Amino acid sequence: MVEKRGCLISSLLMVLAAVIVAAGLTSCTKKEGGVQESWAYIHDKGTEILALNENGSAKFKGENYTYEKGEDYIELTAKDGQTLHMRFIPEGEHMLLYERLVYTYEGEGTPDGLTGFWRMGNQSFEFTEKGTFKEDEFFPGHYLVNEDEKSIRLAYNDHFVDAILYYEIEGSELIIDYPMPVVPTQETDDEK
Repeated sequence: MVEKRGCLISSLLMVLAAVIVAAGLTSCTKKEGGVQESWAYIHDKGTEILALNENGSAKFKGENYTYEKGEDYIELTAKDGQTLHMRFIPEGEHMLLYERLVYTYEGEGTPDGLTGFWRMGNQSFEFTEKGTFKEDEFFPGHYLVNEDEKSIRLAYNDHFVDAILYYEIEGSELIIDYPMPVVPTQETDDEK
């Protein structure tokens, strides 16, 4: 009888622990005001960068939008009609959110494919004909282009895991969809 009671108590404690964990995970992704999803960069889990609300409104980096979400994209539309089309790839409890970045060619003449030096503010990419690259003038590696998918696979030498970017070249601009790991926004001590 004592053994059955101990087993019952143990089972109840496991169920209670599961409920507490589930409630904790829900609080990370659900906030007041009808927020359906709330995402933060993995390196700053307490600062929301993307909120998708139940009423169809969204906020991305402090700007208001309406949104449509598909299986692998989120389309944000501003009041002026401008749209942001962002790919995303779920990866367990986090996802890769592809943000659009525009780099300008800094070579002579017009670019011939990816080869050359591209800059956006203090960020840069340099791609060589030998299949090597350097990101931000510091992070080296090798790259492989898939023309059918319009993607670039970056294999970093040391600092990061491999990444797949999507790209377009329009004149002297290199438009990249760059993957940023995001996680459900977590409450900070101030919010508790």
